Amino acid sequence: MFDDQDVKTALRTFDPGVRVDVRAVVQQGRRIKQRRLAVGATAAVAALAVGVTGTQFASHSDRLTGDLAATVIAGRLPANTNVVGSVVLSTTINEVVSKLAAGGFAWSRTADGGHTWDTRKLPSSLANPHAVVALDAQTTMVGNLITHDGGETWSVRPAAGAAVRSLPTQWQLLTPLSTDALLAQPAANASAGELAAGPVAKAGQPPTVPMAVDPGSGQLHPLGTAARGCLPTNERQPTNGSLWLECDGAVAVSRDRGATWHTFDAPAAKGSSGVNFAKDGPKHPDRQVTVDSLDGHTGYALVEYIPGPQVLLRTTDGGLTWQKTQTIGRVVSGLGVLGDGSVATIDMNTAGGDSSPVIRSTDAGATFQRISTKPAPGGIPYRTVLGSYSAALWPKSTPYGEVVSADGIHFVLVPLPAGAIVPNRIIVTGGNG
Repeated sequence: MFDDQDVKTALRTFDPGVRVDVRAVVQQGRRIKQRRLAVGATAAVAALAVGVTGTQFASHSDRLTGDLAATVIAGRLPANTNVVGSVVLSTTINEVVSKLAAGGFAWSRTADGGHTWDTRKLPSSLANPHAVVALDAQTTMVGNLITHDGGETWSVRPAAGAAVRSLPTQWQLLTPLSTDALLAQPAANASAGELAAGPVAKAGQPPTVPMAVDPGSGQLHPLGTAARGCLPTNERQPTNGSLWLECDGAVAVSRDRGATWHTFDAPAAKGSSGVNFAKDGPKHPDRQVTVDSLDGHTGYALVEYIPGPQVLLRTTDGGLTWQKTQTIGRVVSGLGVLGDGSVATIDMNTAGGDSSPVIRSTDAGATFQRISTKPAPGGIPYRTVLGSYSAALWPKSTPYGEVVSADGIHFVLVPLPAGAIVPNRIIVTGGNG
């Protein structure tokens, strides 16, 4: 089973304006998930014994200005400038990286919904411009660079550090998509940990360990206390600071920033021999789990039994106990909790057309309604770093791109700077959902 970010990524490999068979998106999404689950992290885990030495700060005024200036580009971008990466922060803030025909890359940022843009040429030391990950309203990582002032100045991020046993309050757990993007083309100064955690790892090595980032420096650190095979959800972590991981057949929750974990094994289906995740580890059991929680107290888990059915579970005590709410009578994939507490998933029976494949339930899965607003989302809306919701634009709609919403239900188009275009088959990195 794959989730909304895998769908979001898969949707971007299809040409815009073409009627899309969602079953094809399913197959592509499964390939994407298999790729990120095959990523290794042996060297990163070996550094587990080293403690946390992260930078702490209270506000933007505590952060040093970067030592690399981004030169202002007067006027609009040249026509047909290709976008290579972008991140949506809110209904008003959007950041875009594009490739300049004359050489180098441009950074464009709007804070007023696209009415005005600040465009600058990024420092020449930039590597991997496709990876764009926002950490707050002013802090964004682009490849090996980080800015703390909205793109005016930049610094080179340190190579990945040692594994940690818990996360300081302001550190963030990266989504698998963000980790994959940041490590896809390691910079020249990449450490052994970064290289081992990247997709250059060979099949058969341990799956990716969760990766966290120190927002003060942009340095990545493996979280070495999580059980092997447990990965962060592709939604942003809950607002109360707890950490939620998806495992093969299980859910893991930490209330102390990763120091300790409570693991819940999804019940075995009738006739199944069952798998004890805590004892046996990930062995691709007969059930897979997708989980999300908005506030860290109430959460939902979608359990896919192989073969079927699919069951929705709910917790109201932060993941300590789970109760079955519904057996879902349709084929769905992925899970996300929206701003009003409703649960969104993707109806895999939708075969293109004008209707969005995203459906949501306001009664814990008893009934589902299709999100029918226009523009329509083409994947489960993921939470942005500022609490908005972003999704791929449904392919039948035009223009091709993304949509953003304050509540995950009512959307507007994400703007691009004048002159910028999104070429076909590009994967635009989302925020650290």
